[in-house]
Amino acid sequence: WHLAGKDIELNRVNQPWSTPGFTADWRFDNHHLSSLKASAAYLRLDNLTPLIAVLPPGPLRTRLIELSPEGEVRDLSIDFVDTAGETPDLRAFDARLAGVGFGPSGRAPGVRGITGRLTGRANHLSADIDSRQLAFLAPIVFRVPLVVDRLQARLEADYRATGVRIEAHQVAIASPHAQATAEMSVWIPSDGSSPVLDLEAHAKNADASKAWQYMPVNKLGDKTLAWLDQAFVAGLVPEAEVVYRGPTHSFPFRDGQGLFRITGRTENMTLSYQPGWPAVTGLAVDFEFLNPGLSASIRQGNLAGLVIEAGAAAFPDFKRGDLDVDAAAHGDLSAALKYLQATPLGPKFGAAFMALAGSGPTHASAKLFLPVTHLADRRVNVEAAFNDDRVSLTDRLHAAGEVKGTLRVH
Repeated sequence: WHLAGKDIELNRVNQPWSTPGFTADWRFDNHHLSSLKASAAYLRLDNLTPLIAVLPPGPLRTRLIELSPEGEVRDLSIDFVDTAGETPDLRAFDARLAGVGFGPSGRAPGVRGITGRLTGRANHLSADIDSRQLAFLAPIVFRVPLVVDRLQARLEADYRATGVRIEAHQVAIASPHAQATAEMSVWIPSDGSSPVLDLEAHAKNADASKAWQYMPVNKLGDKTLAWLDQAFVAGLVPEAEVVYRGPTHSFPFRDGQGLFRITGRTENMTLSYQPGWPAVTGLAVDFEFLNPGLSASIRQGNLAGLVIEAGAAAFPDFKRGDLDVDAAAHGDLSAALKYLQATPLGPKFGAAFMALAGSGPTHASAKLFLPVTHLADRRVNVEAAFNDDRVSLTDRLHAAGEVKGTLRVH
């Protein structure tokens, strides 16, 4: 096939396009694109999309319809040969992109808003990317598009008979929820086996309340995902480090096939650890996501007026969804009573307990086992120690002073 044009106008609503000229030569063998040589001063991909319908029926046409390409391409030049039984040969490629994108197709993700310069020779492709309002679309993994305000990176890609290696260097990301830098490489085997990803990233000033957007829905059960969605109400992650090394199909590496680790700390977090219970506020935590699980060391926090002195929490495996919490706190007896009365446990202790008030120093410890996939099986052990406290009923006619002892709740 040969196609050439000069002084072409191809306009859509609010998307005018005129180009001084273009040429394209291509060949299909058994519905397979075997060669392409083309050049164009300017292309608006959105306006070309309706022309996909004139292509011969086959996998290429179906794939292009799914991808729905968009954006502007300037100074395009491409020379590509793909002979059956041989390694595809990208002989030359040059282009300047502005707002280029494509949708997800099958299991492959899509991206919208790529701006940058591409050059390619001898099956090696380089790209300098500087994109604004870029969106990453992976509906199999994430429930919403992941949008960044700006992404800058240097990309290198090599195509071989055995697969494609892509490297990203000097990656800088500014998003509405965090800033990050990264170095990455991914190997995509041509035999269809799992891609292998090697990633190191550093993030700062992350908004914990947006964590739900980054939860991989294809790797978490519905109930675990629902708990995580409501857990991180507010808070800041001043800094975090991400390491991923291994085959993507084996994530989250329960059998040791790779490494996934996120370490960092939080400040002023509000955590809803159990629906219907008072949330923890002002939480400062050092955390580590390691393969399928999470562990955290609590530095400080506030629980319904009680000051958390220290504590630890762990999800050994998100798939099982079992959360263990062990914490110690101190404060006034009035806060401890109000906390218990505000939980679903309070009414179970009867009207007299719900009518209790008190004052005086109290030290408390709590051990909680919260199976988020079946909260009816939770186990709660709370101990509160009193020393010269005062306890009364709300009618204030019944009171006791200098109360000493320990209250245990199971």
